[in-house]
Amino acid sequence: MYNRQELTNALDLLAQKLELAKAEPISIFVCGGSAMIMEGFVDRATRDVDILAFAVEKTSGQLEARSVGPLPEALQKAAAEVSSDLGLPERWINTGPALLKPEDYPEGCVGRAHKTIFSSALTIYFLDRLDLIYLKVHAAADTGPGKHVNDLLALKPKEEEMEAAAKWALKQDVSAQFRFILK
Repeated sequence: MYNRQELTNALDLLAQKLELAKAEPISIFVCGGSAMIMEGFVDRATRDVDILAFAVEKTSGQLEARSVGPLPEALQKAAAEVSSDLGLPERWINTGPALLKPEDYPEGCVGRAHKTIFSSALTIYFLDRLDLIYLKVHAAADTGPGKHVNDLLALKPKEEEMEAAAKWALKQDVSAQFRFILK
């Protein structure tokens, strides 16, 4: 488990290792607890960095999210080295939430993300509070009470944000069971 300073140190070290390896620049969207911590929404520890998608800046300057497949070899190697150097879990950086396709993200999600440049080799776009609310509503209904509900409460959503997030979540899982739990 690591807090904001430990998370920053791990990401800085990852960026340094990517630069030393002369890796192609990597840009990613990050959600979950690590995004909440880095954006200052919660003061708690997390176990991992959840990659939602790759970020691609188009020639027009517009940002686009692309589904994550296997992580680039350079990123895998650098992450393994950071894991070893800092004693982090093997999968401290992972694509767990990447099952959600970019076309299913909350409207405007990509444009609201907050850009942090760790080096010329690593740029991370941390999801905005509103989009974290959407994802936390979905996760809380999917998994029940626990960290997702606690994170959602820490985000202090307004009633209209919760309503919009619930409507979005229902589009992600149309099952009667999910609808019941969400209510």
